[in-house]
Amino acid sequence: MPDTVTLGDALATTDDAEPDRLVDPKARLVRGDDRGLDRPDPVCRRIGEQSEEEGFPDASSSHLRIDVDRVFDNTAVALAGRYGRHRRPAGDRAVGLGREPRRFAMARVPFLPRRDARLERRDAGLEPGGVDARHVRPVLGDERSDRKRLHHPTVGERAARRTIRTADSPYAAAVDVLRPSADRLDDALAVLQASEIAVYGDSDWTAAELREEWEGLDVERNAWLVEVDGRMAGVAHLLEQKGGRYFGDAYVHPELTGRGVGRRLLDSLENRVRELRSEWPDGERIVLEAAHLVGDERAPDLLAGRGFEYARSFFRMVIDVTDPQPDPVWPSGVELRPLEPDRDGPRLYAAEIEAFSDEWDYVALDYDAWDKRAFGPSGFDPALAPVVWAGDEVVAFSRNYAKRNGDWGFVGTLGVRPAWRRRGLGLALLYHSFGRFRETGETTVALGVDVENPTGATRLYERAGMHVLWQADVWQKELRAGV
Repeated sequence: MPDTVTLGDALATTDDAEPDRLVDPKARLVRGDDRGLDRPDPVCRRIGEQSEEEGFPDASSSHLRIDVDRVFDNTAVALAGRYGRHRRPAGDRAVGLGREPRRFAMARVPFLPRRDARLERRDAGLEPGGVDARHVRPVLGDERSDRKRLHHPTVGERAARRTIRTADSPYAAAVDVLRPSADRLDDALAVLQASEIAVYGDSDWTAAELREEWEGLDVERNAWLVEVDGRMAGVAHLLEQKGGRYFGDAYVHPELTGRGVGRRLLDSLENRVRELRSEWPDGERIVLEAAHLVGDERAPDLLAGRGFEYARSFFRMVIDVTDPQPDPVWPSGVELRPLEPDRDGPRLYAAEIEAFSDEWDYVALDYDAWDKRAFGPSGFDPALAPVVWAGDEVVAFSRNYAKRNGDWGFVGTLGVRPAWRRRGLGLALLYHSFGRFRETGETTVALGVDVENPTGATRLYERAGMHVLWQADVWQKELRAGV
């Protein structure tokens, strides 16, 4: 090596090896441009390559004299600099590997704490004349506020803020659980729609539907959003309680699966239901329900892995009503009357309980709760809800909604009292509803039905011209056995 340095006294040794032990050993594995950082950190790229320890400048270091121009003009230095810039060995074999002089990068360096003094890496770009980026000295007086402002997070600091790490990802993903807010609605809607489009090529969700759902929920307790590295990845809602059954709904963006988002959402739903233990009905079996679209290959394993068991399947069925539908044929002894909720509500309520008492998922609500559920949602129009009467008795009905559960007319609840079944009332109600929706400008009508409906409703809807759009499987997790 050229004789470029003359030492007056021996260099001062480090006074403590503590800083090296404070550095997270895993940080030494970082190489290249970490996608988890805001920008490449040239110092982090060299962790593990340098063995030097840096100590305090002291009196002995003041005797150090360096001919800087001669060092930078030296051929070996130039070759080493070229090696650092082009990421390939220098062509001069005369330079021994590991012995070559090098120019040190001038860049910000992560904060490195010591037990005996607060030290701060200095930014060469802010120093007069430029200072080696390795330079370390105590921070004094008013410099603290400036250094705090200029400091950007290190690898270790970023890792400390992360709430979950995934072993199968190339870096530890930052996963945050948030609550719904108006400014996040579009991002949440994108997750809901993407999760359905990935399965059947379309989505039932609209912005108005999601906004109404959030307005009807206690979003600070019963709704969750999950972000992965700042991108919306999952959405979950605890929708309602019927007896001992709690209904949850969870979605994961198809591009962000495999990162623990689904597990996080299901655990959030379960933990919330357990928080409501004091409200659980005495003696009843308590279950949490969640569903997934058939065709989502990951969902069954996810649910089974969290202790859920398959329970039931439901169809979403649709029909195109662009063309006129057959006219309804009504049996003798009945008449169709306009619905007036305040006047007819109690009779309709009694008819619905009788018509659905044998349904697998039916739980009778008290009248006030039923009234809010039946007539409260936006899209309800009494003119779209035909009710069939025999004298003063409601014998059949169809509660229909404009733009409900999708961009279509929706048949919410269609029922016929047992004594009046097999007279064509169900088919007549469907044809009448199709015609009314068509008059309002709808081109599609949809409904939901239990695949194992004991009254044969699925066959009735197929006979009316409807077909299956998608199937959803419902899973249950028992949280307490019934007495």
